[in-house]
Amino acid sequence: MERDRLDSIQMFRCFAALAVFFFHLDDVLPFGPQSFLGHFIYHGNSGVDMFFVISGFIAFYTVNRDENKHSYYTHPGMIYLLKRIAKIIPLYYTFTLLCAGHSLESFYQTLKSFLFIPLGLGQGGPLYGEARVSQGWTLNYEMYFYLVVAASFIFGKLKWYFVYSFIILMILFPIILHGIPNNYGFNGFLFSIAYLSMISNPIVLEFLLGITVGIIYSKSNDKINLIWMIFIISSFSFFILNLYEKFNNYSRFTVSGIPSALLIISFLKLEKSRQINIHNILVKLGNMSFSIYIAHLGIIVLIRKIISRTINQGHHGFSLWLGLGIFALSSILTYYVSSLTYNYLELKLSIKFRKWLLSRKIFNDHQIEVNQGVQ
Repeated sequence: MERDRLDSIQMFRCFAALAVFFFHLDDVLPFGPQSFLGHFIYHGNSGVDMFFVISGFIAFYTVNRDENKHSYYTHPGMIYLLKRIAKIIPLYYTFTLLCAGHSLESFYQTLKSFLFIPLGLGQGGPLYGEARVSQGWTLNYEMYFYLVVAASFIFGKLKWYFVYSFIILMILFPIILHGIPNNYGFNGFLFSIAYLSMISNPIVLEFLLGITVGIIYSKSNDKINLIWMIFIISSFSFFILNLYEKFNNYSRFTVSGIPSALLIISFLKLEKSRQINIHNILVKLGNMSFSIYIAHLGIIVLIRKIISRTINQGHHGFSLWLGLGIFALSSILTYYVSSLTYNYLELKLSIKFRKWLLSRKIFNDHQIEVNQGVQ
């Protein structure tokens, strides 16, 4: 019987969150961008691409796993969406409110962030003005993907064909109408409506990569043959080498998305064939990865401001020991805050919120009818 818990996915969620954490400390840590370690830190933003691939995989995996449960609901697509909303909103809204500000403009931006609409601000992609919580720009993409998956339930067994088709068409339409702009692979289009720019950005293809990983995983057995071993070794080598020297610098999809997908499917196969055991610390940090991702940047910025105005007053940049001190303090506080938000917001509050949402009669009429029929 296949295990429901996939530790390798939690491990990669951990790696992705830590990569982004280190990326936001790149000018504090004593490693130049040309040094070996500095090069990896500088490319830590690829953790976002890994998150997107993981999201695509989890969507496919959970939807297929819960296929039989969906028949109990009159609106299975809505149930899927509500579960995702219940997971995200308590934590994200809390930190968004902490960043809300006092002006009318900040109120408007906070409202857009609540609705997962990019702020725009005339900025290019893939951030498109970010969100009130800076790194919340990625959740705008996540919510768009969840909306597409939720809508796909209308098409039954053809749902994944719809997801592929819709996302690809949203990317192709602007290209057909306007051609390919400069640096398209990284920045995409810049329309007056930021949301249109976002859904046409090629970075959304990374969600489809994750779905593809899910399809491959679902069709594979728990045995590893020579072809799989060659594939796994090649994928791991390609990922490591590509971090240090990009092989295809055309787009984030090719630079970070494809290598992440290859590595993830390799470790999923190793786990499925019981060739590896993931350490519990990595699994724990993977469980906390959403909290780490949302909380870390505000903590880093706060610590830097305090030190800049006190210990480092009047100086540009940070010394070796001061930089290491900022790193250590940021790590400790991020872990502590993330532990609290994970346990109280992601687990307790999110679960209560989800139960409340799913208990609404409009979403479970059919389940009630089935239960009454059995009685």
